[in-house]
This record gives sequence, C-alpha cells and structure tokens, in this order.
Amino acid sequence: MATRKLATPNLKKATAKAKAEAPKVEPKALTNTGEKPSKEQLAEESKARLEADLVQRVAAIRERLYAGNSILSLPPTEWELPRWLARNSLTALSAPPKTGKSFIALHLAYEAATGGSFAGLRFEAPLRVMYCAFEKYPDTRDRLEAIEQREGTSIPSNLKIYAPKRAPNLGNASQVEELMRLFSEEQPQLVIIDTLARCTAGIEENSAKEIGAVVETLDKLRVAAGGCALLIVHHEGKDSSKGMRGSSALLGAVDQVIKVSGTPGIAIEILVTHSNAAEPPAPVFYKVTTELLPPAPGRVEMREVGVLEASNKPAIGTALSSRVIDLLNTSYPEGATRSQIVAGLGEDLKAGEVAPSEKTVGAALTQMSKEPKYNLTKSGSGRATRWHYLPEPAEREEGGSSWIK
Repeated sequence: MATRKLATPNLKKATAKAKAEAPKVEPKALTNTGEKPSKEQLAEESKARLEADLVQRVAAIRERLYAGNSILSLPPTEWELPRWLARNSLTALSAPPKTGKSFIALHLAYEAATGGSFAGLRFEAPLRVMYCAFEKYPDTRDRLEAIEQREGTSIPSNLKIYAPKRAPNLGNASQVEELMRLFSEEQPQLVIIDTLARCTAGIEENSAKEIGAVVETLDKLRVAAGGCALLIVHHEGKDSSKGMRGSSALLGAVDQVIKVSGTPGIAIEILVTHSNAAEPPAPVFYKVTTELLPPAPGRVEMREVGVLEASNKPAIGTALSSRVIDLLNTSYPEGATRSQIVAGLGEDLKAGEVAPSEKTVGAALTQMSKEPKYNLTKSGSGRATRWHYLPEPAEREEGGSSWIK
C-alpha cells in the first residue's frame, strides 16, 4: 500500500488570506472644518484604532494555529543525546550535597564539546558549550586540567567557562539582560548553570510565584541562545525522596530531571526520573578517581584532583546504607567500630566492586545516624565509637530484620 504523503501547509499564504479576510476597521475621518474634535469623536477614533490593532494581533496568532495534518508540520523533539538531553529544553540535574553532581555536569560539558560520549552514547558532533561556574570555579579549572591530562588532549575551544567573581542574579533585570545578550552573541548549543541556588540569591525558593519568575527567565535565556539545551544543577532537600529543593513549580516546568546519587569515590548512579519526551533510559554508573597533577606555581607538592570515569556496574557504595544495616544486624548485634564495619563490607565484594574507605563509611554512618528511618545509634567516642542498629520492637521480637523503612 502506498504511503500517503502529508501536505505541508503554506503558512505565509494562510496568514495573508486571514489578513485579507479580516474585517476592515477604518477610523472615521474627523470633519475638516477647523473645529476642535469633540471628546466623542476622539473616543470613537481611539476605539477604532484599538480594534484595528486587535485584528492584526489575532492574525499574528493565527500564524501559530494548526489544524489536522498541518499539526505535523511542527518540528518534532530533537535530541543532542537520545533520552538524556533534548534540544531547546530545560533539564535539571538534581542531587543531595557532596554526591558528585558537579563532576557529572562538567564531564557532560567536556564530552559534548569534544563530540565524545556520555551515559554510553556518543554525541553526533561537537557542541558549542557554555559552562556557568557560579560555584567554586577554581575546582572547575583544576578538574578540566585533570581531564586534559587524563585524556591526553587539549581543552576544546568550543567549551567556554563563564567564571564571574560573583554570580549574576536571575532576579535582577539588568543582569538578566546582559546574560541574554551574551547568549545571543555566543549561540551556545548547551548551557550548564552550576548551581541554580547561586544565581537566585534573595529569591524565595519555596514560593511558586518567585520560582515561576525564575523559570520564565530561564526560558528567555534558552530562547536568546537560539533554542539551546539548558541544564541547571540543583540541590535536593534533606529528604531526597521528595526530590528537588523548593517549590514544585520548578519540577512542573522542567522537561526532564536527571538524578545523581551514590558516593563519588565508590559509585555514582545517574538516572532520568522525569521525562516529558521519552521513556527514561536505564541508569548508568560512574566513579571519581584521582589524577596527580604537577605542583602549582611556587609549590612543590603534587596536586590530587578528582576525575570522573565510567563504571560498568554499581559498586558497594550505591547501596552502602543497606549493606551497613545488614552487617550490623547479622554480624554485630552488639555494635561495631567503623574499622570493623569497613572490614566486614570488604569480605563479600562482588566482581568489579571496590570496598569503601573508612572516611566514606564514617560519613555514611554520621548521615545515617541523623535519619530516624535507619534506627542507628552510637556509644563511646573517637576510634572506639561503636555503632548499633536498633530495629523496631516488632522486628526485635521476631529475631531482627535488615529491612529498612
């Protein structure tokens, strides 16, 4: 059966026809008697002009009104990276503090600028990338040096880092105008704002009205750049199950959310939790490793800087909390020191897994003790501190359980 080709409407011709068929509204000419026009005449003339202006504005709206097969003449969703990063879109990269979200954002920027790969997918061509380092730009500089050394290549010229001494404020009209002009002149295809909190100082993030204004500003920046992929790095609240911090107006406005979780030195998981355009892809994993850099000018010690690299499978750190609880519940019912927990976690590693360090486990234990759902407490002090898992009474009567609420 032959495939019927859809007819593409001629929008210019349709608009011209609409304007031609629109009723002509001409203001009545004032009498040329040299007399001053009356208030009624002036009011009638003003009304006629407003009506004529409205007709023109409605005709302009009709240029964007589609029906039937003409709807398919609208451009479809296009991707810079299928199911991860859409063109002309707003994406949020969301994560709790200290989970490696800036490592992920900078890695994405570098790979996009070189035409490399991210999440196992390769960019079709190098993109013009602008990375707005509004938070700790010296770290951004050092990490790029580490990437350059690791990859053995030079930082591409189409990767531009905007590193102001003080982040612009998206609530300041003149600063927004400056950014719009910059984006318009540079025409970046990918813009990353790290972080959103740094450029919204003084804006109430729990206010739907104020966050709505921020979203409108982000849309203006995206349009000024020519329809770029705009990615904002944002924090999660204390309860990560509730997602991004602040008003839900932000979640409602973004096209997709990429969530980052895990422990940088062990494993970082990234996955798309919300998407307007496609089924979310499978999660992927990275880890942060150390690159030794030459001493800084005037110094003698080598510098250790983290570099992101792909990981084929999640390491133990991805489910560190549940593994700790299971270990305390089954092997150390009377409690265990941090060193004992680290040793216990290292006994049942699977292929490709790496045991967490004492520092990583210590940070995890401290955080877990602050969250009631883990039922974790401690006794003693210093290196002799012992950590205890206290299950719910019902579980205790049944002999214990490693289930975490």
